[in-house]
Amino acid sequence: MDEEKKTIRAQIRRLRAQMTREEIGQRSLEIWQRVLESDAYRSCSVIYIYMSLPGEVETRTLIQRAWEDGKKVAVPKTDLEKRQLHFYEIRHFGQVKPGVMGILEPSEEEGARRAPDPDGAVLMIMPGVAFDRRRSRIGYGGGFYDRYLELHPHLQTAAAAFDFQILDKVPAGEHDKKPDCIYTPSEVIR
Repeated sequence: MDEEKKTIRAQIRRLRAQMTREEIGQRSLEIWQRVLESDAYRSCSVIYIYMSLPGEVETRTLIQRAWEDGKKVAVPKTDLEKRQLHFYEIRHFGQVKPGVMGILEPSEEEGARRAPDPDGAVLMIMPGVAFDRRRSRIGYGGGFYDRYLELHPHLQTAAAAFDFQILDKVPAGEHDKKPDCIYTPSEVIR
């Protein structure tokens, strides 16, 4: 299964690399429009969301909109030693700086505050490399979100993906956590 996941990750990385910044921006806007129209977004008061890397669905647009809509936003910080994620509330983009593997992470020095344990008012937008129609997910291989969701099983979750990230079938183990729904530019998979 690990070899198959590695092959899929490489395949998706190649497809992402072929997209222009404009295509990424436009398709990301289409995805976020679907999220904004959802009951999950409208009913939440806090969004847990990743800081996107180049080639991923661009998250800054949704983060900015959430602030404008009066929602709190928390982004993850990786604790490599304990192999855990911790979410920190940010109020502006000046509160993130490059962290593990160059991923933007919240900075306590810049005023990011550790978020309390999530409750029913939280919507988590989780990253992923590839998904299938059963909502199975291949992440980046660290298992950080799977472990976090093991500790918070009632958290409302969603994923954002470009259409080419939806495959017929992805290999998934019993520890792999599925998002409640997946938003793409063309559909919502529940």
